[in-house]
Amino acid sequence: MNKWQNYVFLIALMGTSVSCDYIGRVERRASELNSLEDKSAALAMKNQELKNEIDRLKFQVSKMETEHQFLQVQLEEKSDSRASRSIASVAKFVPKKEDHVKYDIYQWTPDQIKAIAKSEFKKENYVKAAQFYKAFSLHYPNHAEFDDEFLFNAGVAAYESGRYHKWTLDHLNELVSQYPTSKYYRGAKLWMALTHLQMGKRDQFFETVEEFRKKYRNTPEWDILSAHYEKIVQDFKN
Repeated sequence: MNKWQNYVFLIALMGTSVSCDYIGRVERRASELNSLEDKSAALAMKNQELKNEIDRLKFQVSKMETEHQFLQVQLEEKSDSRASRSIASVAKFVPKKEDHVKYDIYQWTPDQIKAIAKSEFKKENYVKAAQFYKAFSLHYPNHAEFDDEFLFNAGVAAYESGRYHKWTLDHLNELVSQYPTSKYYRGAKLWMALTHLQMGKRDQFFETVEEFRKKYRNTPEWDILSAHYEKIVQDFKN
């Protein structure tokens, strides 16, 4: 091979080498660009997911704000309702300074009211007991313990207070009406009769006396009623 042929062969060989190296660089660059495009696409997708999550959270916040506003309105309405109920509570029937319950201040639970009523009744603090029994009937008329025993004790407390005869009749009338088979039925009738007598309603008292004379002559209630009746007759004779 002559010098010229060697030269051509060398040039050709170098050209081939340069071409392969160039192609390799191009391929690597293309691979890098493809990788960057994949990463860019992945980032774009992640960015969209984050935007979607932000939109979801914004919706949740908006929903919570709406619920908060709704609950706030309900709370205000409940407060207004409590205030209106306190106006229709014991405070409506007694002078403010004589209101032992003060429901608008203490917001007693049913158990608290009933416990105080029973405690004061045992202590013979009948005015206070009567007020707490009345408060229970006003604020918790659908409570499970608003039963015949409760109504009887409430009526007796109101009678013994010497102040709340209407409360006595309200409680005992409800007992007689709602619990005709109650063991407190005759007792309720008795205390209603005595209340009528205290209020000067003798005709109604005599009606009960006549009812007991016909139906319940052999009962402790009749003994009490007849004693009052005989006293009235004796006073009339005198």
